[in-house]
Amino acid sequence: MSTITAPNTVTPADHFLAQEDLYRESSLVELDNGLRVGIFGLIGKQAISYITSNDPVTFTDQHETARKMVEDLRSRGAMLIIALTHARVEEDVELAREVDGIDLIVGGHCHTALHEPILENDTIIVQAGSLLEYFGRVELAYAPASGEVRLRNEGNSLPYLHRLDYTYPLDPEISGLIDGYTAELGMLIAEKTDRQFSSVLDTVAFASFEMPNQPPLQETSFGNFVTDAMRLVAAEKIGRRVDVAIQANGAIRGGVVPGSMPHSLGQISVYDLGELVGLGIGPDGSAGYSVVAAYLTGEEIRRALEVAALLSEMMGDTYFLQFSGLRYYYNPQNAVLLTVPFLDLPIPSTRAVINAERYVGEGRQGLEDDQYMPIERGDEELYCLVTDSYIVSFLPMVGEMLPQLDIVLKDEYGNPVPEEELDRLTVKINGDDLKVWAAVLEYAAMQPVGDTGLPEIDPYYASTAGRINPQWTVPLIIWLILILVILIAGIFFLVRHIRKRRRKKRT
Repeated sequence: MSTITAPNTVTPADHFLAQEDLYRESSLVELDNGLRVGIFGLIGKQAISYITSNDPVTFTDQHETARKMVEDLRSRGAMLIIALTHARVEEDVELAREVDGIDLIVGGHCHTALHEPILENDTIIVQAGSLLEYFGRVELAYAPASGEVRLRNEGNSLPYLHRLDYTYPLDPEISGLIDGYTAELGMLIAEKTDRQFSSVLDTVAFASFEMPNQPPLQETSFGNFVTDAMRLVAAEKIGRRVDVAIQANGAIRGGVVPGSMPHSLGQISVYDLGELVGLGIGPDGSAGYSVVAAYLTGEEIRRALEVAALLSEMMGDTYFLQFSGLRYYYNPQNAVLLTVPFLDLPIPSTRAVINAERYVGEGRQGLEDDQYMPIERGDEELYCLVTDSYIVSFLPMVGEMLPQLDIVLKDEYGNPVPEEELDRLTVKINGDDLKVWAAVLEYAAMQPVGDTGLPEIDPYYASTAGRINPQWTVPLIIWLILILVILIAGIFFLVRHIRKRRRKKRT
């Protein structure tokens, strides 16, 4: 069994990660040439922030933990120390700057392909991207007398990243493992798609255009496709109208690029879609986040839009939400009213949303104005919303942190669903969870069959559709400052006027 090294991950003694043969704080390996290499792992701050509920596991400070690991490994005779991190490149640079004695940091998490290492405080930082596009190779030279570590790649004309392609021969052992995993994955795909598909290589649909999930912090064509799929497929499964669907950019791992080779021109496969929306694990323990259906009032939907504006402004594109069934206008500058000095605590304005409308037509969200109805402040009517199990796990935190934006998930009768019972909101098909990736596959396969003999993606998804509309107006804080200035000026002139009158009376 492989060993996990993550000393800043603290587990109770009876936790499965605490098993001696599975988890250890660090490893010391002696190479054939006698070089003793110390290795430890760390999970970064941003990665930890994505965990909704880590109880009973806790996490210690990365820098403090790294200092302890370096000291411990050096005391055990380590001559070279490597840190394996699940953290952003910026966090790796900060780690190298703050903690002496780490010779090499091999990073991950942010999927950055570093074609040249970063050097910081005598530490070499490398990262090889994602999805097996590259494998990284770092050659190091160690000087026993001085303990100096230097790079040898350039002297030996070796690139740091090698693109993985057909020129590399297959390893029989690894190929056998992949074949086994592929067979298991095929069985899962068949189970979750009612035998419609059974392989990651199956062709699902055709498109003559790409569906990107870029640029950041904006509505995207693939975001529209995913949320339409969630809304319409969930409606079919539960047998009633779904008004709104929400998905976060962090769960949409890229955009769709149809096949470009002669034998696959324009084709979109199970893999093409599954790798983009198959992230995570659902309450049922199987691959992919599950689709969840709940009810919110119109007022709570407006609050959800305020939360969306606030999160994306504070935490970036990962938390930017894509929508189906809504069209709204908002001012990103008004998401945060002000930030409390010293505490770095943002105060939401709850007035970022200028106007919100719900789509009342049928099928994929249309463009015509007469297909929209306004969602007014204070609207207490219930609307059905679908999202995924990951986003649902975050919602109880909203009310705890921002009471004025509290959102309470309800059943179809308007009864609040307790946090410990949220799993019962999961959309089921014959007792199995509906997965986001399965909904997207089904929606793609539902497209009308074209001249190619395949379902052809509606050209509507070649571009965005005006669902999310930022509008930059004068920020609220400016109006507050102006009002404050006017009040101060008014008080000043009033006091001045009173003093003048008193002087006149004396004379």
